[in-house]
Amino acid sequence: MMQKANVSHGMTNMDKMVRGWRNFPFLSVCSPNIDHTITSEHAFLRSATDKPQSPLVSDNDLAPASCVALSALSKVASQLGLENTSWSGYQTSLTRGIMDVMDLELEHQDLDELAWTISKQRRSAEQELVGLKELLENLQRQRVEKDEKDIETWRALTVKSEPLTEVKTVEGMTSLRRLEQVTNDHENQLDKVKKQLEQYHDLPCDVQLGSVKVQEKKAAMVK
Repeated sequence: MMQKANVSHGMTNMDKMVRGWRNFPFLSVCSPNIDHTITSEHAFLRSATDKPQSPLVSDNDLAPASCVALSALSKVASQLGLENTSWSGYQTSLTRGIMDVMDLELEHQDLDELAWTISKQRRSAEQELVGLKELLENLQRQRVEKDEKDIETWRALTVKSEPLTEVKTVEGMTSLRRLEQVTNDHENQLDKVKKQLEQYHDLPCDVQLGSVKVQEKKAAMVK
């Protein structure tokens, strides 16, 4: 770990690969100390690659735990189809995967903010709806009260106007009742005249003048 901390130049593909493998938590099943092992072996391999004339590293140069870790990495690489993938291709795919994860995180945050905004607007709309319902109830109550007042006013005016129309005459009858009686009398007289004229329905046309005079007489009687 100290060797890794003392490296001052930028990250190499090996650094990024090791950091990328740490994103696979299921590797801890193969070896509990896989993180420390990979870091240590990475420092060793890195120091070896810094020296172009250094011999290749064999399995005999690695600790048993390192062999287990590398075996696990090899199995994972086989499952992911990375046996023939170059470091640059792996770096590209890893970067792309990280970007996808970041995009998903940003989308998740956007969805959370959108859900919060929708919830806030919903609460505001519900409160506004409650206020509108109360306003509608108040308007309906005021309308009913106004209608009741108008009805009471109309009834009061009707009561005041009724005595004026029911003024009694000398005979003890109101003007309205007297008018009804006069109308009934005229209707009775008309019925009598009609009965008298029914016997003249079969007369020839020269008697139409007489029927006209009878109609004039009947009109005069009505007046």
